[in-house]
Amino acid sequence: MPNLLNILPGRRTTEAPAPAPAAGVAPTPRARESLVILVRDAARSAAFRVHTFATAAAAERFIEFWFPRANRHGLIAFWALDDAPDEPESLGCEPAVLVRDSADSGLAYPFSFADSASALEFARREIAAGADARAVLLCWALPVSIAADEQGKAKLNPARPPACRDAAAAAPDPEPPTSQPAASPPAPVPASDLIARARSVLRPDRWPRREAAFQGFGSPVGRF
Repeated sequence: MPNLLNILPGRRTTEAPAPAPAAGVAPTPRARESLVILVRDAARSAAFRVHTFATAAAAERFIEFWFPRANRHGLIAFWALDDAPDEPESLGCEPAVLVRDSADSGLAYPFSFADSASALEFARREIAAGADARAVLLCWALPVSIAADEQGKAKLNPARPPACRDAAAAAPDPEPPTSQPAASPPAPVPASDLIARARSVLRPDRWPRREAAFQGFGSPVGRF
């Protein structure tokens, strides 16, 4: 599996003392993990065009569409993780910093480091020198190899990000609710009750029905 320390042109191996808490270092907001594809930019030799994907399948489709099999040697792929995975050394995972270009946010300058203290110190110095903190991305980078099958289709390995150290501390899934017996259906209402309810709502007998002729308003009998 390729190692980013041997790929990224901005490699930094100088050991640095553990810095104080990096005030002002604010990684660019993103998903917990992203599959990153770096494409070398023709205008700037040290800059790369950054493409991020949620799944390896989406990245493979992107590579197949834009890059024929013979033109994939310049691509760099890695899983960008917020937290260190279990046993990062055995996986070839290492701290990395991506600094976005001030004129084109789609471009970035990648740097990889031997330890997280060096990565944090480098990010702190970049921000102190005037770099926008929102343009500085710190992550753990797990290298991803780009191969091809018999049909020339791109295949990425590993296709899934590794488990991170804090995964075990995640809250367990809530217990499923205890099933309750289904309520019995309501008893049918007699038709006579339904008619009585309808009459109370519609009020069909609003005016009393008279059995005899109108006798007037208290007039003597025979006047009306």
